[in-house]
Order: sequence, then C-alpha cells, then structure tokens
Amino acid sequence: MKPCKSKCAVQCRPALFSALFMFAGLSSVFSQSRPEIIIKKISDAIEGGTNGQYRVALNAPLPVNEDIQVSYTLSGTAVAGTDYNLSNPVFTITIPAGVVETVLEVDASNDGLIEGPEFAELQLTSAVGASGAYTIDPARNKATVTIVDANAASSTPLQVITGTNAMEPASNGSFTVKLAGVATSAWPVSVAYVLSGTSTPGLDYQALGTLTIPANTNAIQVALAPFDDHIIEQTETFTFTILSGCATDGGGNAFIFPPDPANSNITMNIGDDDNIAPNQIVSILKTADAAEPATNGSFEAKLPGDYVSSANITLSANVTGTATSDVDYSLSALTLPAYYNTVSLPVSVIDDMISEPTETVILTLNTSTDGNGASYTPDVTNGTASMTITDDDSPLPLKLVSFTGKRLSKDNIHLTWNTASENNTDYFNVQRSPDGAKFSTIRRIEAHGSGNNSYSAEDNDPLAVNYYRLQMVDRDNKTDYSETIHIEGAGQNTATTIYPNPAKGQVTLKIGSSKLLNTKAVLSTVSGQTKQIIHITDKTQDISLEHYAAGIYFLKFENGECIKLIVK
Repeated sequence: MKPCKSKCAVQCRPALFSALFMFAGLSSVFSQSRPEIIIKKISDAIEGGTNGQYRVALNAPLPVNEDIQVSYTLSGTAVAGTDYNLSNPVFTITIPAGVVETVLEVDASNDGLIEGPEFAELQLTSAVGASGAYTIDPARNKATVTIVDANAASSTPLQVITGTNAMEPASNGSFTVKLAGVATSAWPVSVAYVLSGTSTPGLDYQALGTLTIPANTNAIQVALAPFDDHIIEQTETFTFTILSGCATDGGGNAFIFPPDPANSNITMNIGDDDNIAPNQIVSILKTADAAEPATNGSFEAKLPGDYVSSANITLSANVTGTATSDVDYSLSALTLPAYYNTVSLPVSVIDDMISEPTETVILTLNTSTDGNGASYTPDVTNGTASMTITDDDSPLPLKLVSFTGKRLSKDNIHLTWNTASENNTDYFNVQRSPDGAKFSTIRRIEAHGSGNNSYSAEDNDPLAVNYYRLQMVDRDNKTDYSETIHIEGAGQNTATTIYPNPAKGQVTLKIGSSKLLNTKAVLSTVSGQTKQIIHITDKTQDISLEHYAAGIYFLKFENGECIKLIVK
C-alpha cells in the first residue's frame, strides 16, 4: 500500500536558538533539569506531492551543548521502503548541538494503486548524548503521518471553520473540520493537514494527532489546547491548513476529499497570560566581591519564580560607587538572554597598581525592555546591589604630602611635590598623558630615600592638554602612583567650547578656529575607546549623547586640542 503525498511545499520550522547554549553563567527554568525528547507531527503526506513531517525535539526551547542520537521504530499500515521513504533512512536521527529540533520527512511516491489512506507511525525508543542517556517523554513518544491516496476518486470538498482562540493557562480554543454543506461519508474520512504559525506543536500547544471524521458524520470539533509555559511572550499564531481527506470502502474503492479553496485554512491565536506586571520584575543581587589583582566579582539579575522572556532583555542600569569604570573594573554587557531566568553579570577587576582603600561598584536597575517591547521594572527590595573591590597594593613607606603643577610659560610647566617619612625610596617617574588614560614617562627624578623632602621637575615641551601623575618606586621595586592632575598647555585653544558641560542628552560644539572646519573630532572614553567620529561642518553644531553612559569622555581635534566632557 502507498502513502498519501502532495508536493505542496511544507515549511520546515528553522532550528531555534542555535547559539544560546554558548552563554556562560546562565540559568533557566528549562535548563535546571535534563530535557526530555518528544516527537510531534507537523504535516501529513500526499502521494506524489506534499511530504509528511515529524518534528523530533527537546521539550524546551533551549538547546544543549552536545549532539543527541535518537533511535526509533516504524509501524502502521504503510510500509517503509515500499509506500514511503524517510529523509533519514536509518533508524536513528540526530538533534545537533546548539539546536532544539530536527525534522524527519516522509516522502510518499505515487504507486498508481487505488488503496485509500495509509498510516506511518514513528515511535521514539531511546536517546543518548556524550554525557549519557536522555529520557523519552512517554506521553509524547510517537506520532502518525496520514498518507493520502492520490489515485482515489474525487468526492465532496473538506472545509475548516474558525472557532474560538486559545488562552493560557488552560482555555482551549476550537475549530471545525467538515465536509462541505451537510454531506456525510459512508466511511471514516482521514483528514491530512499541515501545521504552521509562530507557535510550536508540543511546546506551545498539545499536538492534534490523527484527525478522522467518523462515518455518517458531517463535522468534527478539534480542540487547540495551550500549555502553561511561564514564558513572557507576545500572542502566538496557530495556522491549520487542510491538505486533503481520504477514505476507502474496504472493497477496492477509494475516495479523495479535496480542500475547499475558500475554506482550506484558518489562523487562530494563543494568548499569553504571563505578560503581566508581577512577572516582569527584575531583581539584582551581588554574588561575589572582587579583589585585585585578578579575582573578579559578579552580580546576578533574575526574573521572578521560573518565568522567562521569549526575547533578550536589555537591562538598563546606573553604575555608581567609589570605583571607576574602565580604570578599576570593566562590566560585561547587561543582557538577560531569551528563555533564561537568571544571568550572571561578571565584573572584571583591573589591577591598577595604585595603593587605595577598598572601593565599591553599585548597580541600580532602571526600567528595562525586551526585544518584544515588554517593560520590566526593578524589584522594590532588590533593585540595587553593591560589591567591593579589595586593593592588593601595599602603600610604600612614604607619604606624598602634595603634588601640584603650574604653567610658567608657553613652553614650560613646573611640577612640584613634597614627601614625608620616606624610607627606602629609590626614584620618581614623572608621567604625562594627553587624555588621562595612557601615560608615558617624561622625567626620572632620583629620590633622597629617607626623611621629608621636596622635589620638582620641568616639562619643557608640553602638549595642548596635559595630565600628570607620579610613579613612585622604592629600592625593592615596589610601585605606587599619585593622583592625576590636569594642566592646560599654552597651545590649547580655549575659544573652542562645548556647552553645557556637564551635560545629558545633547551638547553644542562651538569651534574657535575656522581651520577645524571639514575636519574630524574623536569622542572617546578615558580608556581610549572610540565612541563617535564627529565631522565638523559648521562653527556651531549639536552632538547627541543620548545613548552614552554617565562618565568622563574626551573630544580630541586634529589640531591637538582636547576637551574633557562629563556626561551626567
């Protein structure tokens, strides 16, 4: 006997979330236990036409980091190799690492025989990955593809009629499949169909299985039963398309019930009950403090209970504290990935070799938004978290009483510093930077080594903008640094201004020299990371700061000028 097949193309649902398993430090309600393996029918088949499709998948929307080999057996009235062929001819199929599903196609060729509907049943028997065995869900371990006989005589058209939409957690939708008008068949009519839409059978709703209109019956009601998935998502669609109906009288006669072109498919909605304010709250906790030189700290962002979002949540937060970003630490991107209940946010410590007290990093959440446009508010109790960064730099046996500088002339900046209680001090390096981030040594001054002392150094070739610090080195090669001081050079064009400064949202740039027209200025962080290239086209123009975090930035011009800009 031969399967039912019709070559109307069936869309294979693409592999889902292929890279999410690569995120480190993530936790999801779906990943807290080992996923089970399920099988569902996506499409029936028509001889010589549409291929049937089985969906073999994890029972969760998150992949695992290994291939899973799934074994199965075949049964039913259709015979594999005679009535149909599978796209994977051996009795195993692979769910690749990083995806949640694979599709197995049922290709039923037209054998020219009049035989009525046949059925190909596939049952999962075992599944194994490199880490061990996976469980087959006993309630969702088999599926049956109906194969429509293409050689049967045409009969009354089949119709599908929209009923009611479905709603989580347990409000079933329904629709009707019927013979046109009030017609009935003297024999049971097997209904072949295709499922599509943004929802997924077996994850968003219970699979429909094999549909049959009983003998002497005009119509059947079909339930669309949603799963209560605790996923914050948009309303999803369910599309049901009739391929054909088929029947046999058992005496060698077979019949096809073609789809009515005007009533061959319906689209319904599955409403979400999880997209409500109590489930859209993000809490932030400190999970580890940091310490120099290389012990990183971390925060943890979490949604309530076991709820997850179907889209990435971009976390909005203010970062404050006594530690300075890009100087004392760096913070990873603040994102809670789709389908994860919890994410770890590492804080990478920077070994600055500066003796200083324990510093703090404070993270305060703001209202955040996911990729579907849903808003998430900070938890009232746990909307702010604080961690400490412990310093490992022992102070040198000297006290730096003062460090100051003054521009005496166009080509001279005079630096002075005073020490107290020197003990074993070897020398001082006077270091200079054009931006306060990258320093180089311009003078070495030998230390007296003991007692209270005064020192000075000259910079006879200053920059347009100058930042200075002292590197203090003792005879055991221990090092400490002074605070940084800022001194304008004679070459700075003070007529070039940015206002307001400090600012938020937008500033106005006013250049003092027409030589800067049609040149570029670079807006960068204190660590030297370029944030924006600004083309100077007018003597006065606006610069948008809307997407910049609060902090210190530098605007550098091609003539050597540099303006410090503070974003609130």
